[in-house]
Amino acid sequence: MAHSTVRMLRAFAIGESVEARRNSSFEDCDVLYYEAKVTAVHRLLPPVTSTILDVDDDDGHSATHYDLAFEDDSSQALVPRAWVMANSRRVVAERGHARVITGHADLHHRGGEGRQDVLLMVFTECPTLYQSAVAVVVTSPSSSPSHALEEGIQLDHTVLPFEQHQCFSLIVALAGGKGRAAVVSAAADATVSTPAAVGSPGVSGGGGASPCPSLFLRPLSLAVLGGGGCALPTALRAVFGSALDIDVVELDADVAAMARAHFGATDSLHFRLCEGEAAAFLRGTPDATLDAVVLDVASSGADAHADNDEDGIVLPPKEFVSEPFLLGTLARCLAPGGACVVNVIGGRAALRRVAANFQRCFSGGAAVLCTDPNYLFWGFKGDGGWG
Repeated sequence: MAHSTVRMLRAFAIGESVEARRNSSFEDCDVLYYEAKVTAVHRLLPPVTSTILDVDDDDGHSATHYDLAFEDDSSQALVPRAWVMANSRRVVAERGHARVITGHADLHHRGGEGRQDVLLMVFTECPTLYQSAVAVVVTSPSSSPSHALEEGIQLDHTVLPFEQHQCFSLIVALAGGKGRAAVVSAAADATVSTPAAVGSPGVSGGGGASPCPSLFLRPLSLAVLGGGGCALPTALRAVFGSALDIDVVELDADVAAMARAHFGATDSLHFRLCEGEAAAFLRGTPDATLDAVVLDVASSGADAHADNDEDGIVLPPKEFVSEPFLLGTLARCLAPGGACVVNVIGGRAALRRVAANFQRCFSGGAAVLCTDPNYLFWGFKGDGGWG
């Protein structure tokens, strides 16, 4: 039998505030941690074959699982000890109903780097619906995320902790037709990205050089509707530079201001963040002029539990997945070969209706990707990049 190494861990007490992954999360996916309180502690004898024993009391027992109550009043039983950590969150800024906080995520797509500090944007009326997440680069081993923020935070805009944002980024390869898709793939392969400070040339808009080759006859035109903290568009800018011409539209002026101040969403030659309404932006866009559209909007009064109803939709507002909007507004703006993606959270019956609308409205086909609970509906105009 292998010799065991005893690792002392402090047990969390009932009532203690912690950060935790939700119990439904897959073991090896990228997931964010949420604030919770411990409601029960489960202690079991460690397996005799274990090479590392997590011991938090003198009799050799270990707190292996916890029951937790999360911020949204949901609860989870038997959350593994490895998915629970001390709550070290800090509120960085608050403006209107938007709040910027430090947090954590498990990022397995980066080769097993595991838990990492992140900067989050949340809304006070729905604290578990995170809007944006960007990886934090801590400059010294002793620095906490809070300490780094006070000194001038560094963000790695090439890391997208949200799996739905990782899926959104496919829009660059899928938009503009199949010929452009091959060129975009080559550009991404040629890019060498390193963590960069907010405001550095080529990342946050000082007019710096593009970090990828200029392989396009013209930049691909992309509209991101519902910018929030702008994690997605700033990541695309960091990777593709001047190969993309990005317009970001955010309805809430307070959210846009915090995106500029804390997430590096500063304007540049090929990046513009404006305040306005998504549908109005599209109505003012000439026909067939956008190569790609990402629509990720939510109502400030969104019901986070609406998807418990078969017919309910959490986001976006129902107007944005209706046939008149998809065909008469969104598809009209797309250039031949263009692509769009809409983030939807809803009940099964509602999702089926959305799927049927996409099939009817987009001549190049439709598809859906699921990153539970988010369903990303894709529509293509003419020579789409899917398949």
